[in-house]
Amino acid sequence: ADEIPEVYASFLPDGLLIAVAPADLKAYCRVFLLDVSNPKRLSAGAALKFADINIQTLCLDHHPDNNVLAAFSWVDAKASSTSEMVLRLADAASWRLSPKSATLLALGIATDTGCFRFDNSSPAAFRAQARLIESGADFSRVVREVYFSKPVNLAALEADLLCNHLGTAFDGRMAYFVLDPEILSKHGVLLRDTENVIDVLRALKGVECAAILRPLDGGWKLSLRSKTPAFSAGRIARRLEGGGHEMAAGGFIRASSLEEAVATLIANVEIEFNEAQARQ
Repeated sequence: ADEIPEVYASFLPDGLLIAVAPADLKAYCRVFLLDVSNPKRLSAGAALKFADINIQTLCLDHHPDNNVLAAFSWVDAKASSTSEMVLRLADAASWRLSPKSATLLALGIATDTGCFRFDNSSPAAFRAQARLIESGADFSRVVREVYFSKPVNLAALEADLLCNHLGTAFDGRMAYFVLDPEILSKHGVLLRDTENVIDVLRALKGVECAAILRPLDGGWKLSLRSKTPAFSAGRIARRLEGGGHEMAAGGFIRASSLEEAVATLIANVEIEFNEAQARQ
């Protein structure tokens, strides 16, 4: 339901519907839910029940905590991305891939694996990307536009956060930023374009847990990243009204102040650090 980040704007197909009103869905008989692990993420609205308007739903997803009740579900938590799964479906059905479709699927695999930097960069993911390049995917364009085209104001925001607003705990094992409207306005950056700001924290030496907090609806929206499989961002997120992957997840902290939210976050990170140490 969120706005699409500017970094992906050049990849959007012509005539793409960004949002569909629930009433307009009655014109369709079948809906594919791709990369949707929770009904609340549907742009059509969480309250919509497809069965009530005779729409068959098919869910393809790779999140381990998927709770979407669809007529047909294929959830593979070992897949690097839903794009990898769509490619497998296309190959199984003998669909012909156009270079444009191959580029879009390559984009999905590249962004979910951090351009093959993250732990979900499996042999299957590499093979899928090679298969897409063989089908005409413009992988160099994906890398250029997603990873080497950062706007100056976004770079300035990241530098400001790192130099002036960096929070740490546990001797640097945890690092966090607070993304409030004031600092976004200062640099002229839209919230939709900040999804990768957390990687500034994850890149710091010694950081095992990276987090971003931002005010939302009387509480604080939380984004979490883990640098090693030993520490689970997903477990923390599930304790804080959220979920996601084990190394990339999100949640929500109900707190009346930033100080309370940070204290809650740190307490939950400490639990995970202690449990991770006990598992070793």
